[in-house]
Amino acid sequence: DGVAQTASDLLPYGTYELRETVPPEGYLLSDEVWRFEIREDGKVVEATTEQAIDDQVKAAECFIIKVGTKIGDDVTEGDKADAIPLPGVEFSIYASKDFVDNGDGTYTVRDGAAPYATIVTDENGIADTSYNPRPDDQHGALPYDDYLVIETGPKPNYDPIEPFTFSAREDKKVYHFFANNTYVTAGVELVKVDAESGLPVLVAGTQLQVLDASKTPIVWHETYPEAISYDTLTVGDTGRVYLPQKLNAGSYYLREVSAPEGYLLGHADVPFTVSTTTDWDDPLVVEYANMPQKGSVKAMKVDAETGEPVPAAGIEFDLVAASDIKTGDGVVHVPAGEIAAHIVTAADGTATAEDLYLGSYRIVETLAPEGYVLNGEPVDVTLSYAGQEVEAAYAESEFGDVPQKGIIEAHKVDAESGLPVAVPGIEFRVTAAADVVTPDGTVRAHEGDVVAEVVTGDDGKAETPELYLGRYEVEETLAPDGYVLNGEPVDVTLSYAGQEVAVTRAGAVVEDAPQKGVIEIVKTDEADGRAVPGAVYEVTAAADIVTPDGTVHASSGDVVATVTTGDDGKAETDELYLGDYNVRETATPDGWAIDHETHMVELSYAGQEVKVTRTVLETADAPTTFILLKKAELIDGELVDYAGSEWHVWAEDAAGEIAYDATATTGEDGSFVLERIPHGDGLAYYCQETKTGDDYILDPEVYEFSVDEEGLIAGEPAYVFLNTNYHKRIIEAHKVDQDTGEPVGKTGFGLYRWIGEGEPDPTFGGRQGFHGVFADDPDGEVDGSLWEMVAEGTTDDMGAVIFEGLEFGWYMMVEAVPNPDYAEWWESAGSTWGRYLFKADKDSDVRQTQTYGNMAISLECNVSKATIDRTSAAFQSDERAPVRVDNVGKERYRYDVAFDAGSTNVRADQYAVVDPCEFVNLGIRLDTLVTPAAYGDTDGLVNVWYRTNMTDTSAVYSTASATAGNPPNQMADGTDRIGTVGWRLWREGVAAGARTRLDVDGLGLAAGEYVTGIMLEYGSVEVGFRTLQDMSYLVYATEPLDNSNGEVVIPNSVTSHITRNWRDGQGLYDDAHDNVITRVIDTFGFASSYHGFSTGTAGNGGALTATGDRVPALEGVAMLLAAVAAVLLGIWATRREEGEGA
Repeated sequence: DGVAQTASDLLPYGTYELRETVPPEGYLLSDEVWRFEIREDGKVVEATTEQAIDDQVKAAECFIIKVGTKIGDDVTEGDKADAIPLPGVEFSIYASKDFVDNGDGTYTVRDGAAPYATIVTDENGIADTSYNPRPDDQHGALPYDDYLVIETGPKPNYDPIEPFTFSAREDKKVYHFFANNTYVTAGVELVKVDAESGLPVLVAGTQLQVLDASKTPIVWHETYPEAISYDTLTVGDTGRVYLPQKLNAGSYYLREVSAPEGYLLGHADVPFTVSTTTDWDDPLVVEYANMPQKGSVKAMKVDAETGEPVPAAGIEFDLVAASDIKTGDGVVHVPAGEIAAHIVTAADGTATAEDLYLGSYRIVETLAPEGYVLNGEPVDVTLSYAGQEVEAAYAESEFGDVPQKGIIEAHKVDAESGLPVAVPGIEFRVTAAADVVTPDGTVRAHEGDVVAEVVTGDDGKAETPELYLGRYEVEETLAPDGYVLNGEPVDVTLSYAGQEVAVTRAGAVVEDAPQKGVIEIVKTDEADGRAVPGAVYEVTAAADIVTPDGTVHASSGDVVATVTTGDDGKAETDELYLGDYNVRETATPDGWAIDHETHMVELSYAGQEVKVTRTVLETADAPTTFILLKKAELIDGELVDYAGSEWHVWAEDAAGEIAYDATATTGEDGSFVLERIPHGDGLAYYCQETKTGDDYILDPEVYEFSVDEEGLIAGEPAYVFLNTNYHKRIIEAHKVDQDTGEPVGKTGFGLYRWIGEGEPDPTFGGRQGFHGVFADDPDGEVDGSLWEMVAEGTTDDMGAVIFEGLEFGWYMMVEAVPNPDYAEWWESAGSTWGRYLFKADKDSDVRQTQTYGNMAISLECNVSKATIDRTSAAFQSDERAPVRVDNVGKERYRYDVAFDAGSTNVRADQYAVVDPCEFVNLGIRLDTLVTPAAYGDTDGLVNVWYRTNMTDTSAVYSTASATAGNPPNQMADGTDRIGTVGWRLWREGVAAGARTRLDVDGLGLAAGEYVTGIMLEYGSVEVGFRTLQDMSYLVYATEPLDNSNGEVVIPNSVTSHITRNWRDGQGLYDDAHDNVITRVIDTFGFASSYHGFSTGTAGNGGALTATGDRVPALEGVAMLLAAVAAVLLGIWATRREEGEGA
């Protein structure tokens, strides 16, 4: 802080002096003495300001002698005599605080620092600080310090000295310095630079001249290797050139004679001054700057096809560097691939990029003119050097664009559905709707020109070739099948789709109306062709009705129309889509029969020019017709056409009023025809024969028929009613000798007709014989209240009597007066028989014959066995049987029944043998039954049932069942059993394996009651069930009932006796059959049915046939276990006396 302090040790009281013995650095030793006293104990004595010790600073002077040497002279320190003083040179002296020693021999003055002292040399070249101001007590101008000396005002054309430092350390000392300035000469380097970058132009060939102050070119001289003089220097590829010799200080000019390639020639001389000495290692650099030549590129748009200009504004291009765009100074202005300029065309279709550096470019179109496709291929263009005198280079390029084109895609749609019609072969013609002009002005097609004709492929589409943009008309020339040609052209414009699209597309949708059709129905009368009004027809789709666009307009079976014929017999549908239809008549007018035929009508394509096709369906309805076909029966039974039969045909309505009335007579063909019979609501039709021939029976029936709403009679349009006039019947009686067969005349017969109620009882209270031979009343008289005599006659010599002209009905022919030489036809105590009952009807022969003879009344028959084989349906029986009279004198016969289970391979759950005892109708009565010894019954038991002529066939007399104790069948299904309703239990639980005799007398029958049927109910039987061990040996019943091995077998036996109702010559007929139930799931084949046999009639052997039936097994198993009752085949039995055989 400028105050120095010190402290001494404790000093005793006294007076003291303070003297400076060592001054601070830079100061002189002070000679002042300071006195002070110590008079107070412990007091510190301080030197006050008045007591401050002020030292005097050291100060020195600076003395500089400034001299200079002549041009080219090198002045040394020892050659000062040759030096000349340099007046007016200024030096600045800076204190140490105002500069910085850089450590490399250079110094830097601090910013804002001012010189501590400034001195200027006088005429003698001397400058010193002695005249500079200073403090009064300071011995020099420069206080103690380090100083920097800088020549800040040098002598012109002389080089200043280097700055130097010195230290002012001694007081009053003058520091002397000798500063020698040399005359300025400079080594000069000429540099060719780019005017924009300032960088050397690295292109050889620039020629320069150095001019003196009067602008005279300096001439340079060389003597080696030869003496030459020149005033122009050529710059190499470094852009630099050194002057051959140094230049003295002075003013000069640099002139360019020839510019480097790529640059403009500089027309201005560049002045420069040599004011500082420079050596060749650090020469004076003089630059001559040139502007690089630039240029412009013009792009012009043309049509790539015609080469004609496209005058369109707004086309845009990028100018892209094809390689690095650089100038001679090496500066890359546009790297390769980068955009140098973006230009846009004016209305003339041209665009120019200005101020471009020379180089190779590519013109890239970025926005094409409307109507053209963007050209993706760049165009190369080069801006080349046009010479140093040309201000700007120029390049131009034509840039061709392909005009955008288009394709018209024509396709067909259904005008109704809008759906595509994807079929091949549709043809279109495309014409120019107006002149087609591209932007370059070229007319590509004139209005009306056909530019394309196309045909659709399988996808239903057709494409034109590439067309120029413009307006077109697409016209259909060939429509697809099923459609009407659309004569209206479709306008299509191929519009510009943008520069990126090479080929635009436009669609031409041509709508075609599907062709339709009308079905016209013409209804006529099938008979005479007249028009039939009022017929109703229903039209339905025969299959799905589909137009080519895939639209289903009607599904198969849909009703598409219902029409009714008018007075002209015609009807037509509305317009229908093409396809197959079914036309069916649903209602017919009165008098005609409906046509049930379904008519298939095809509405087919009639060509593209036809909007509505028409198909005519001609149909005819048959008139509702009633045809009567009359036949007449001849005597021999043949039917022939019969003319002359008269008929009344009429109809009544619901109220009974006559609504139709007609009469008709059959013609030669035996028929008459009534046509157009109305089918009015609720009419009932009737017809009746009113007259026929004398030999024929008039048909009294009133026949009813109806005409339905469809005009059909019994489902037919023409109903044929077949009617027969039956010939009046003839009965012929023949009387013969029983033994010789000779005719017997003189026998009287009466013919009676039944006039009683209903039909006569053929049994006459149970006294009926067989096949029309009837027992009369007990008194032998004909009941006149029931029978009316219609004729009498006597046999002629031929034994015949004939009764003719018989109407239908029941008749009885009675032998009233027998020939006296012969016995009566039947003789019995108290009565006279001989009556033949027959029915005359359409099923009987026109001529019937009955033969009468005398026959023996004694008959005993024993048929041992007859059976029907299950598979062959053949029967075996004896042909003769012996006559026996038993030991009590009763005339009897016996038949045996044998049966087996055949080839069945399953157990029968229930088995029964039924004998209907049909012989009782012949006057034979059952006496005894001996059951057989049967093999194979499951439980060994059989129930025996019977019925009589007084049995109630609907009553349940017993609930016994032979199946009660049988084991269940594991294969069985169901619970059915053979019914016993209407049967009485004779005996239950009879041993099946042994013979058991059962007598009718033990049944307690009522008076007049007799057995009419027996049944053996076995229940379950096993496989192989039978009553004979061997069925194959049987030949004749007259042989013993045993097999070839002599084994006696035991069949079922039935013994019976003859009553008064028996007639000689009757054929015996009986039938036994089995009932089987086998409840099994499996199904077996049915066995063949079997039949009975025929019996002969007395005299001529004519046959009447009777048939036995079987009862099939239930649940699908048919087992024929046949047991056929003994039968007498065609046996004539004659009356025998005294038991003699006949």
